[in-house]
Amino acid sequence: MPNPVAVHYNLAGKPNRWGSPATLLILPFIVFFVISISWAAEKAHPDFMNFPGPRTPENVSRQLGNIRLMGSTIRVFLTGMFLIIQSQSIWAKYYNHDQLIGWTLPVLLFFLFLLIGFFVRRSYKLIPRQ
Repeated sequence: MPNPVAVHYNLAGKPNRWGSPATLLILPFIVFFVISISWAAEKAHPDFMNFPGPRTPENVSRQLGNIRLMGSTIRVFLTGMFLIIQSQSIWAKYYNHDQLIGWTLPVLLFFLFLLIGFFVRRSYKLIPRQ
């Protein structure tokens, strides 16, 4: 890639920090770190988890299944999100004169919050009714 490349953008999509092309390799390490933390948090003992409903074996089993599904779904989403951000940076350098498309980050963040909201709502629906 040509030198320098934009490594940070403001909210308007204009670059405000520049670096060498090697700095784009930092993003995959960030993705790996975030996904590792997500995976480790999923493996925590249920006593350290906060979920709705009583601590009955049935509810713990249901909630753990929901937590595992949420964790794997969010890991896939975050990986895709970081790949889109990385490809946007490369695309901006070659084709758009260092200007990102403005809708990408707000749309991805909206879908992330929508995804989290879906699983939180689902956790409340999984509570056994007495």
